[in-house]
Amino acid sequence: MSETRMVKLDAFGISELRELIDLATDELRKKEKAREYELVEEWRRKAEAEGFSFEKMMSAHERSKKRSSQPQYRNGDDASQVWSGRGRMPDWLKQKIQAGHKIGEFRI
Repeated sequence: MSETRMVKLDAFGISELRELIDLATDELRKKEKAREYELVEEWRRKAEAEGFSFEKMMSAHERSKKRSSQPQYRNGDDASQVWSGRGRMPDWLKQKIQAGHKIGEFRI
């Protein structure tokens, strides 16, 4: 910040500082929103110049972002115990397999 724009904050009272923070926050949000819009338009132009549909690209990105791991396996003894099939196998399923069960028995 340049010295000509420096503000002596110690001259403000608490309520004045809070008001200043609120005003600055509002202005920051406006500027961020405007910059966001500029960037989106820039990306749209670049995508279209390369022959891509910007909307299609964004919707594909949103779909991939929202994918969650749905449960693939459920404990027959306790329906609240589920596993998506990703990551470390839960203890309840390990114990069932060690007891002679097949993993397919628990597939939802």
